[in-house]
Amino acid sequence: MTGSEAARQVRAVLGIQWLSMKNSLRRRNERVGLVVSAVVAFFWYGLWTAAAVGLAVFPLWASTERLERILPAVLVFVILYWQITPLLSASMGVSIDLRKMALYPIDVKTLFLVECLLRLMTGLEMVLLLSGLTVGMTARAPRQAVVFLPAVLLFVLFNILLSAGLRNLLERLLQRRRFREIFVFVVVMASVTPQLILWSGSGSRVWRRVSAAYRFLPQSFLPSTSLANLYLGKSLPGEWAALALWCAAAAAFGFVQFRRSFQFDFAAARTQALQLPERRETWTDRLYQLPGRWRRDPLAALVEKEMRY
Repeated sequence: MTGSEAARQVRAVLGIQWLSMKNSLRRRNERVGLVVSAVVAFFWYGLWTAAAVGLAVFPLWASTERLERILPAVLVFVILYWQITPLLSASMGVSIDLRKMALYPIDVKTLFLVECLLRLMTGLEMVLLLSGLTVGMTARAPRQAVVFLPAVLLFVLFNILLSAGLRNLLERLLQRRRFREIFVFVVVMASVTPQLILWSGSGSRVWRRVSAAYRFLPQSFLPSTSLANLYLGKSLPGEWAALALWCAAAAAFGFVQFRRSFQFDFAAARTQALQLPERRETWTDRLYQLPGRWRRDPLAALVEKEMRY
């Protein structure tokens, strides 16, 4: 497949995605929802833009020692937010409907490219933060910009590829009943835990424990540490090699998971998940059925119902 043909296919798939969203807005209730969503998005991204401005100003007055301590933690937060937040949302972000795309003669690699472009939209908040931080570090050390700007692009690419793989992996795992129940429990606990921490006033204690756990991470091998060192002018060959290896691993993981999801039969998996497992008679069942041996229905059935309840 030539590059021009792949570009035409990418534009066609993005056009299909746009038409699908546009058609859903023809109903009045969808238009009202769009207005509400636009207002919420305005305030939401306004907050992240303010945070990006703060990160742009921070490197101008912070000392080198403070930057060495803060930058890796900020970049770890970027990775965690980019990967976890779309997974915890109900829709898991904008993505390709593989069941519809399977009808078209489009190569899997082209669809994966479109998926990565859509994954970029799910991490728009973190792109704003990285942009603000990069602007601040450029103003602090203009000569180092040539070194860390390509590293920032590699860092963004790593998050996009990893996010694509995690989303497709989770989409298949959610077809399993037990895993779906556990995942819903985790989502509920993740939404309640911050409120519980604020209500109990234990924020400082939790932060100390999180900081202690962060120290046990192999920080020298993390992509966040490599980018932080390049921000600070420590352009060692090992930092570039680490970022390149992380990107290669994320690309392999993301493409394999996307291809498996493309070949996965979601309808069959959903039907299998809805089937009730074979249930064996237990000692409690025999206990509940004792009234039926001494009395007839409907009295026996009523007593058994009460016992089960």
